[in-house]
Amino acid sequence: LCMGVLLPHILERQLSEGGYYISDLLLPLAGFDTYADTAETMKAQQAIGNLYYFQKELFDAGGGAIFRTLKDGKVPREILRDIARKAAGNGSKGFSEDGYIMVLEQAWEGR
Repeated sequence: LCMGVLLPHILERQLSEGGYYISDLLLPLAGFDTYADTAETMKAQQAIGNLYYFQKELFDAGGGAIFRTLKDGKVPREILRDIARKAAGNGSKGFSEDGYIMVLEQAWEGR
């Protein structure tokens, strides 16, 4: 569930840092018609928007049982910095600690 909450926030962060082929996600997420009708410069943002829409639909369909934010999932805000520190220190080529904390804060608040 946490990965589902984090995914669109991570993709938004990646988009701000260069994209990483995010626009390629639009076709499997939205189908051919939407893909064809969406301007190339908007495909990545549309794909991310579809993920947020799916989150909302799952939240609504499950009566809130499938949470949309880390806050809804009862993840304590005070551990976000520790999570970011560990993620940045794991040797992956992901974000800096500040990048991780930004993603986690956005996912916690749902913005």
